[in-house]
Amino acid sequence: MPSILILDASNINDDINVWRWNVGGLGFSDNGYNGPYETAITADGQIVADFITSGTLIANIIKAGVLQSQDSSSYWDLESGEVSFRAYVTNTQLTEITDQYDAFMGETNTSISEIRSNAGGLQSFVTSITETVDTNKNAITALSDEQQQTEIEISGLQQSVDNISIAFSTQFIGGINYVKNSAGLNRVSDEWAYTGAVVALQEAETKNHTVSNSCFELSEYSTLTQVIDNVLVGFSYRISIRAKKESSYNAYFRVIYNGDVAIDLFNQSTNFDWSDFTAVLPDVQDSTIIIEIYSRGEYLRVSDIILSEGTTIRRWTPAPNEIYTTEVKIDRKGIEVSNSESSQRTVINNTEFAGYYNEEKIFALNKDETLTKKTVVDGELTVGKTKFIPLPVNTDGLNIVILD
Repeated sequence: MPSILILDASNINDDINVWRWNVGGLGFSDNGYNGPYETAITADGQIVADFITSGTLIANIIKAGVLQSQDSSSYWDLESGEVSFRAYVTNTQLTEITDQYDAFMGETNTSISEIRSNAGGLQSFVTSITETVDTNKNAITALSDEQQQTEIEISGLQQSVDNISIAFSTQFIGGINYVKNSAGLNRVSDEWAYTGAVVALQEAETKNHTVSNSCFELSEYSTLTQVIDNVLVGFSYRISIRAKKESSYNAYFRVIYNGDVAIDLFNQSTNFDWSDFTAVLPDVQDSTIIIEIYSRGEYLRVSDIILSEGTTIRRWTPAPNEIYTTEVKIDRKGIEVSNSESSQRTVINNTEFAGYYNEEKIFALNKDETLTKKTVVDGELTVGKTKFIPLPVNTDGLNIVILD
């Protein structure tokens, strides 16, 4: 709490004698700021001191053990009743003193009786207060138990509300994406028609600015088009993308629906950094929607394309039946497992099972033939009715057996 300090040193840590005055009272310490403060006037009306010097002292009640003269030659012990006066008095003065003493003691005995009577009443009052305090403690304990139960119920309610909120959020941000290979995770696949130079990128910048971690990049005079022919009619749709334009030549992202209605998410010459674009296609009455992307200059990057039913902006997700990760791609065309470190990938689709190295087909299995660039056989090899059997020592050649 704030205090007023009077110190005998310039630093609070170096002082010895200190007066401190704050809302609790005024106190003096001869043992530094941290006390103890053995001389004090406190806010509750108490004076704490070893010695009090006064000319005239007026008080309702003085409580003391011994009343003593300054030189200790005379004293009056109020606890034991012992009195010692070291002085010379006349008989008359002694008689007067004795009479005064007897009168004082009579009054004192009467006062003691009254004090005892009052003490008995006070004891009864304290007992009543104690019973009231005990009753209040029981009431407070019961209230605390009710509060703890209420907190448990509130905690349970909060958990229920959180669960509801999570379920709702998951439902809210999801949506079916009608655009196939919508971010180039399956390279520039045949779902897209293109002219000029169009590539798919999964480098660091794209991963830092897109949900899909992938994008299409269009060079100068390039186009990228997809025809979507399976949307339900009679509904509104929303299309959203993320894009970055680096050139000062014109580029656009256009959606054509209901035959000839065109909406441009952007159509401009000025460049821009990664930005979000979105538009609503109201009252779609034709099941075919066409996406057209054009760039006259280098470079235009487009990613996270999502066309979904309704007017709500939704987070990007791949189309149904598409699972694209760094090394595994699964969609309606088949399965592809790749490894960028070894430049190898394996493809399984409805026509073949094939392996590639640096984009060169190394082997392929289809319905009636097997193609391999190199073949290694550790044991026997049978071709038609001819069997080739290696000799125990490889350098000795092999036996050729004609089967019946």
